[in-house]
Amino acid sequence: MNKNEIKRIVQQFTASMEGNAWHGPAVFELLNDINDEEASQRALRDAHNIYEIAAHIIIWQKEGIRKINGNARNVTKQEDWPVTNDATTEQWSEIKDSLLAVYNELKNGLEEFPDERLSENVPGGEQTFYVLFHGIIQHNIYHAGQIAMLKKAIRTSYI
Repeated sequence: MNKNEIKRIVQQFTASMEGNAWHGPAVFELLNDINDEEASQRALRDAHNIYEIAAHIIIWQKEGIRKINGNARNVTKQEDWPVTNDATTEQWSEIKDSLLAVYNELKNGLEEFPDERLSENVPGGEQTFYVLFHGIIQHNIYHAGQIAMLKKAIRTSYI
């Protein structure tokens, strides 16, 4: 594994969350001006809302932190997709604060992660740390696209 691979992973992780990403707006850029009412709105029947997507991103970034720390426990089905219907302003603020805190913790963990360990399997799994880290980045980008579409649907009125 290349000695600078973790630096590239950190750069891509940061871009997926903070900005300057090739794909378009990053997660924090998209969430910045969304209020609690918009976050809770179901723009599409039977689809997750923005609040649930943000909570889901948190779950998978926590998974990265757990694996870096050697914890073999995996995300459960109950944890994977928290459900909400009407988030309060306080709850929405807490989710955004939690996402920022988890992001910073995972970013710090990635920055300290040795390139030599990227080819190791994660605790309790069959994938490597390399695959996990790139998967988290891809996960962020996928859900950023969903958030962008939901945001547009919520804010667009059709006449």
